[in-house]
Amino acid sequence: MHAQKCISRRGILAAGAALAVRSARGAAADETMVTFAAIADPQYADRDDAMGRAYRQSLRKLQEAVKVLAGHRPAFAVMMGDLLDKWPSRQAAAAAAAEMHRAFEQAGCPCRYVLGNHDVDQLSRQQFMKITGMPAGHYSFDCGGVHFVVLDGCYRKDFTPYEPGNFTWLDSWLSPGQIEWLAGDLNKARRPVVVFVHQRLDDDQTNYGIRNAPDARRVLEESRRVIAVFQGHYHKGDMRRIAGIPYITLRGMVEGAGMENTAYALVSICADGTVRVRGFGKQPDYELKPAKG
Repeated sequence: MHAQKCISRRGILAAGAALAVRSARGAAADETMVTFAAIADPQYADRDDAMGRAYRQSLRKLQEAVKVLAGHRPAFAVMMGDLLDKWPSRQAAAAAAAEMHRAFEQAGCPCRYVLGNHDVDQLSRQQFMKITGMPAGHYSFDCGGVHFVVLDGCYRKDFTPYEPGNFTWLDSWLSPGQIEWLAGDLNKARRPVVVFVHQRLDDDQTNYGIRNAPDARRVLEESRRVIAVFQGHYHKGDMRRIAGIPYITLRGMVEGAGMENTAYALVSICADGTVRVRGFGKQPDYELKPAKG
């Protein structure tokens, strides 16, 4: 049994009430509610190293990472998008996705996925979701007293979804229906909220950002429940706050040759809203206290 596990909504509400009582009595407010593992941008591919990326080594990097992560018994693990890069054929891409998914499952906990632009370079959404068990492009779930939201930035400006040969990575949007769904989902949430998305929600000005990110950020800010947003896509990584919400961009696992040039993280969410990121390889550590006021 994992140290933290995903429980029913009734169990979450009971756990939340118990935490509130302990906090009121002055117990340790930094008690960990849930710890999860996060990996961004392996971009596994049978292609030569380029732009500092060691594509062929990503399977081994993932295998090594899950060995470490399994020892920490996270409640779940999330793949933040771009599991794959280009393969010689769709059949080869499907086989590679299945191989990477099997490796990811060795973390010994539920595996969640965020859709990245490279995931649908060659595979249809339906193919990728079937291989990885994704329920949809955007969805939400509860775990350990925290509400998690997965967003899908893989839409074109005309709000048609990315499909093979039908997008450019420079053109990233959230569909209006998805933003409406997000507002409704957050309105129903009664727990702290953590958001996962592949492209950057803290940036609508560069090639790495979602073009209508301000619309989504407005929804996040108005909910007053979002304590962190985790992103990938920008392999160098970053962290910034907007309106008190930290936006943590994880470093890409594909960057650099050799197992020492990996990147992944364990993230702990505390009862007082503190977010702790323990980085492995090139991923930095963060301890992010909730904004005051």
